[in-house]
Amino acid sequence: MEPFILDFDLEGKNYLVQVTELQLNGITQFVAEVNADRKVVYTLQKNGTLQPDGDKIRDVPLLNAIATRILELKNAVERNG
Repeated sequence: MEPFILDFDLEGKNYLVQVTELQLNGITQFVAEVNADRKVVYTLQKNGTLQPDGDKIRDVPLLNAIATRILELKNAVERNG
């Protein structure tokens, strides 16, 4: 999957988050960059959820919103081939 931009509103703030998918040793990760100082790496778990790793973002609603949108896009791409 090519890098993509998530564009969404959360609690009255507009976010543009650049996301890059990485495949490392059979593990799928998504790097979400909110800005130069704020990025988080999500690891795709066997149960289909995303686990944030080593994030600098302490905003749980934002972490969840990004993960939800990544999974929505990933599932849409898989369904549509």
